[in-house]
Amino acid sequence: MNTQGLSVGKVGRAGKAGKAGKAGKAGKAGKAGKAGKAGKAGKAGKADKHTD
Repeated sequence: MNTQGLSVGKVGRAGKAGKAGKAGKAGKAGKAGKAGKAGKAGKAGKADKHTD
């Protein structure tokens, strides 16, 4: 029974590394999203000057 417990522990360590990888991909997408929002605001500002 002790040997089986050790095997499960090794799998748990690999699982933690997998979660970190997913977080990294989400972080990159988040940075691109912030830049996109700022761009939309800039376009709206140009249109405002035209309406004036």
